[in-house]
Amino acid sequence: MLGLGIGLFRTAALPPLPAAERQAIAERIYINECAADPHNLVTWNDGEPFPSLGIGHFIWYPAGYRGPFEESFPALVRFMRVRQVQLPPWLATNPGQPAPWADRKAFEAAL
Repeated sequence: MLGLGIGLFRTAALPPLPAAERQAIAERIYINECAADPHNLVTWNDGEPFPSLGIGHFIWYPAGYRGPFEESFPALVRFMRVRQVQLPPWLATNPGQPAPWADRKAFEAAL
C-alpha cells in the first residue's frame, strides 16, 4: 500500500503548501522519527549489524555484510548526486562504498 501511495505522488501534481504548513509537517516528522533528538538521526541499534542513518532510517551495510533488508543509504547517495547535493569528500569520491565502520563499537567510537 505504501508503495502505491508513493507512486501516486510521483505522477500527480500536488498544490504547493505555504511555508508554515511545510514547517509544521517537517517538525512532526522530526518528532515522530527521532523523538526530536538529533542524536537519534544517526544510530546503530543494539543487536543490529548495520547503522541506520537520517530521518529516513537509511540502512548502510558494513563491508562483507549482506542482510535481509534493502540497503537504502547508497540509493540516497545516488539520489543526492543526481540532484548535485554537495557530499563530504570521503563519500563523494566513492559513493558505492560500504559503511566505514565494521561494527557498532567502531561506529560509536567515531561518534
